[in-house]
Amino acid sequence: APSLRAVLTWQLPHDLALGFMPGVRYGSAPDGHRYASLISGLVLNKQWTPRWRTFIENSAPVTSLTVTG
Repeated sequence: APSLRAVLTWQLPHDLALGFMPGVRYGSAPDGHRYASLISGLVLNKQWTPRWRTFIENSAPVTSLTVTG
């Protein structure tokens, strides 16, 4: 399903970064109805070395709207 997302990242102290990713996804249900859903993601990552990072991510659909026509 096509989607459009933006990424916002803030550098934090102690080699941490916080990212927020809002977006919109356009899909269809098994019965053929089309819908748009708002999506969002939140990421916290830690850079341990220049080549190694760990992260925690939480993402979930927020709302869906039925498209008619």
